[in-house]
Amino acid sequence: MNKHRYYVGTTVISALWCIVAACADEPASPVPSRPMEQVLAEQAANMGANIIKIGASDAANRADVVTPQDAEDILKVCPAVRYVSSGVSLEAELEFRQIRWGLPLGVTPSYFVTNEWKIGQGKLLSDADIREHRDVCVIGSDVAKHLFGKGDAVGKIVSLVWTTTENRKPTDLRVIGVLEKKGPALGGSSTWNGVVLVPLTTANDKVSDGKGGLGGWGITAKAISRDRVPEAIKQITELLRKRHNIQPGKPDDFIIVDQNQVIDEWVKRAMEDEQWRNRKVEVPK
Repeated sequence: MNKHRYYVGTTVISALWCIVAACADEPASPVPSRPMEQVLAEQAANMGANIIKIGASDAANRADVVTPQDAEDILKVCPAVRYVSSGVSLEAELEFRQIRWGLPLGVTPSYFVTNEWKIGQGKLLSDADIREHRDVCVIGSDVAKHLFGKGDAVGKIVSLVWTTTENRKPTDLRVIGVLEKKGPALGGSSTWNGVVLVPLTTANDKVSDGKGGLGGWGITAKAISRDRVPEAIKQITELLRKRHNIQPGKPDDFIIVDQNQVIDEWVKRAMEDEQWRNRKVEVPK
C-alpha cells in the first residue's frame, strides 16, 4: 500500500495484532525495565481517547468518498461529537538542502485538537492560514531533527517535492511550528512524529492543475466521552448515508473505525499472550 494512503479499514485490528505477534518474537530487552502492561497503557494513551476514524471503504474504489463538507456537517449535526477534522494525504516529501523527510498532509486547524497534538516551537496552523491559502507548514519533531539537526526549524523555507508528478515544480513552504514530540503508539511506532501539516486549502491549490498529487481523504472525529462513542458512530453513519444518497439496503461507501475498540483489542490480545506479557521494556536513558 502507498504510504500516503489515508484509508481506514476493517483489517486494522488484525494488522495491529500482526505487529504484536512479530514483536513477541524479539528478545527481551535488558534491565532496567518496566512491565509490558505499564508500557502498553502509556502507548494506548499516546494514541488519544474517544477517536473515530472515517474513510473510504474498499468497495468504494476511490479516495475522495469522505470530504471536508462531510466533516463540517458531522460537527453541526452529531451532538455526541466534540471535535472533527478533515485531511488529505499528499504524494510528496519535504526537502531541505537535498535531504527529504516527512509525510505531508493537508489539514484543517481542528486537526491538532482532535488528534491531541501540542506545539513545541512556533505556532499551529490557524483559520487565517486556511482562509488565505498560506504557503506554510507545521512539522513533526522527527522531521525537524532530520532536516535541521539541532538548528531552529521555525522560519526556514522548505520545499514540498511531489513524488508522483514529474511536471510539477516543488512548492516552497515556510515552517511556522514544530510539534511537541509524541510518545510511541501501540507496537512502538512513532511515525506520527514524521508528519508535515499544510493548510488544506493550500494543498488543494497545489494540485488544482489536474496532474495528481493527492492520496486519500479522511476524517477524524472525537466523541464527547468514551461512553458516547457508539452514539457518535450511529449519528455519523446516519448522516453520511443521507449525504451520500445511499439507499436502504445498500452498503456504505465509507468505513468507520472506533479507535478505543482497536486499542482495547490490541491490549487484550497482547496480555493474553504469555511470551508478550512477560517481556520487559528497557527504560530510556
